Amino acid sequence: MRSWDIAVVGGGIVGSAIAYELCVAGLGVAVFDDSRWPGKASVAASGLLIAGQDGLETTRSGRAIGESLRLYPDWVARIERAAGVAVHYVPGSVLRVAANEAEEARLRAVWKEAQVAHAECDWIGPEELAQILERPSTFRGAIRFLSEATVAAERLLRALRQVCMANRAMWEDSAVREIRHVRGGWELVTSTMTVRAAELVLACGYRTVQWADRLGFPLLLHPVRGMAYRVLDPRAGSAAVVAGAMHAVSQAEGFVIVGSTVERGQGTPRISASTFARLRTRSLAAFPWLQHEPVVEVRCGIRPGSRVGRPVVARVPQGSGLIVACGHYRSGFALAPLTARVVREIVFGTSRSDGARWFAFPAS
Repeated sequence: MRSWDIAVVGGGIVGSAIAYELCVAGLGVAVFDDSRWPGKASVAASGLLIAGQDGLETTRSGRAIGESLRLYPDWVARIERAAGVAVHYVPGSVLRVAANEAEEARLRAVWKEAQVAHAECDWIGPEELAQILERPSTFRGAIRFLSEATVAAERLLRALRQVCMANRAMWEDSAVREIRHVRGGWELVTSTMTVRAAELVLACGYRTVQWADRLGFPLLLHPVRGMAYRVLDPRAGSAAVVAGAMHAVSQAEGFVIVGSTVERGQGTPRISASTFARLRTRSLAAFPWLQHEPVVEVRCGIRPGSRVGRPVVARVPQGSGLIVACGHYRSGFALAPLTARVVREIVFGTSRSDGARWFAFPAS
């Protein structure tokens, strides 16, 4: 039986980022990623890196996202150098648009608030906005935070895995069937192997709650099903457009990811024709230029919603050598660098950052 310093259950963006951070710190890491499960939140991710609804969130979770977005440029640069591939991180590419007078007034108020807070934020008028979008537009304007960005989600996931394996991590593409707390650590059992690790990180999205129940500690998560679709748009530039709850994120390959839906309490990764029809109708009202572009793919993922209103990234008080990283809801990609840094701090017992306080295990 092979032994590792850390076992990470979950190979989505949160688990992959944690594995990367610990690998490059010199630890032996084993990652268990059930690639056959169709409901991973990362599957439906658009790569949109934003701080809440207006970009100036003052909640604990909003401050955490802001801190994580500040880490992104250096974090991505290190990953790209190590992997030798580009992940198409584009800062300042998110346009929060106003479709009517009321939305314009709201966004202008946010823009003024951003100036007072010394946040790097631009107001973009309708003519300049049409030039950026490279198509006629009826939007009344937009705001753009330079800290908000997009990233090619699948490319980033592949790069993280590549760097982990280059640092001699084990990446097992099969489900963990059993986890046992044993003397000196943990044993993880799959259909083909049993592995021992000194410490365990549970970072498998909503399914983390299933392991929490088995291991006997409370974890306040709830499932939120999200659906997005991809269209082929040869004219797509590099901008992401956010119109209220809808977004259209351009990708380098000439595709646009459009989303997304929010179905609370839905833990089954099922693509519903009626839900897709509603999503399509709402998205075309927001982005009418996509009406004639062909839909090439529909994706569905289960997001890990948090009943405490924020992620939990912390040691489990009842579990020796057990860390959870879950509850990121729609912000897994945005929070990945900060989450990974906090887990590294927990493992090595180094100075505690604000992130460690923001993500603390909730009091029972």
